[in-house]
Amino acid sequence: MPKSALLYAQDPIFGFTENGILLTLSFLLGCDLLASPVLVLNEMVLVLVLVLVLVLVLDAGSTSASTANAEYGYQYEKRWDHTDWGSERLEKRNFKSHSLLQPFLSSYFMQLRISGIVPPLVTPMTARDRLDVAGLERLIEHVIAGGVHGVFVLGTTGESPSLSYSLRHEMISRTVHFVKGRVPVLVGITDTAFVESVHLAKFAAECGADALVLSTPYYFPAGQTELRYYVDELIPQLPLPVMLYNIPSLTKVAFEIPTLEALTRHERIIGLKDSSGDLDYFQQSLLLKQQRPDWTVLIGPEAKLAEALRLGGDGGVAGGANILPALFVALFNAVQAKAAKWEALQKQVEQLQGIYDVGKYASRFIKGTKCSLSLLGICDDFLADPFHRFRPEDRERVAEVLKSIEGLGVRMQGSASM
Repeated sequence: MPKSALLYAQDPIFGFTENGILLTLSFLLGCDLLASPVLVLNEMVLVLVLVLVLVLVLDAGSTSASTANAEYGYQYEKRWDHTDWGSERLEKRNFKSHSLLQPFLSSYFMQLRISGIVPPLVTPMTARDRLDVAGLERLIEHVIAGGVHGVFVLGTTGESPSLSYSLRHEMISRTVHFVKGRVPVLVGITDTAFVESVHLAKFAAECGADALVLSTPYYFPAGQTELRYYVDELIPQLPLPVMLYNIPSLTKVAFEIPTLEALTRHERIIGLKDSSGDLDYFQQSLLLKQQRPDWTVLIGPEAKLAEALRLGGDGGVAGGANILPALFVALFNAVQAKAAKWEALQKQVEQLQGIYDVGKYASRFIKGTKCSLSLLGICDDFLADPFHRFRPEDRERVAEVLKSIEGLGVRMQGSASM
């Protein structure tokens, strides 16, 4: 018997346990750990094994407790967890919600970098608070077939503030389910309540989403000092990388450049989506890459996509990519390659903007997008309250815009007045 083994055997109880573990590791590793002249190394190996076993045991216990307590989600998923799919998703979510192994995955999450065309998906609906599930699946297949580089749910185009929490949860879960890991899934978590943003972020992580998108809290305008404090408090509680979202026209508060500069210290924040429409601001935000070369800066207004890319932007979150994803991907690729055809593609994008001129209210942007998708036979054009779908005469105008886009040969299903 090796001398080291005799030393361990002096303890008739713990020594036997150590010998058993070390002998097992010796067999698995193909070396004699008991014969090692450095007993400290043996002890370190043993401690690491015992810690790993303890973590796994506690993790399994927390999973059982999670299933019993269900801190988050039951009240939100109640309306659809009667299906086999919903029950499976709920069980999987609860397993992850209290996982002690989550901190060890943080380095993996920090590797994510978003670039290219990421459509802010509409939320297809068939009635109030009822998801158009088949339409959502068709929409996801449509944009992925068009070559998009990711999808973003529960943003402005997704009508997030108008949706119930149960519908938001279902939209996240089903999107992840339909995407099947082919492209990153980004989830908007902006809310007036701090804790609801945290709950939604945890649910998104548990479903398998890849990143979160956070704008400024709306309704009560926050000062920049208050905004920095809010983000400083929120970020450590979020389980996924975060893209900040600047859209002051709707939230009434902007992420000012000094605020963004201060927030670059958070490694979990991986970039910015700017929907201000101010290219001077966009250009200033690009300078933050000097501090954070890993940052992504995306443009929101799709008509300015080419110009933003030429300034050094990394891509766009284009609502029109719901409708014509291949067009926006082609434009992105052409600008990146400095190909001359980008100007013709940009002209087609500008022609598409005509669908947003139909109607007289701010809701026309979402109405025009959903109406177009309905005309293409992809999903229903029902909108969340207080908005309503376009009237027949407005649908005809949207159809005419789609038909007029040169070189695309947009094909619609059925009558525009249906």
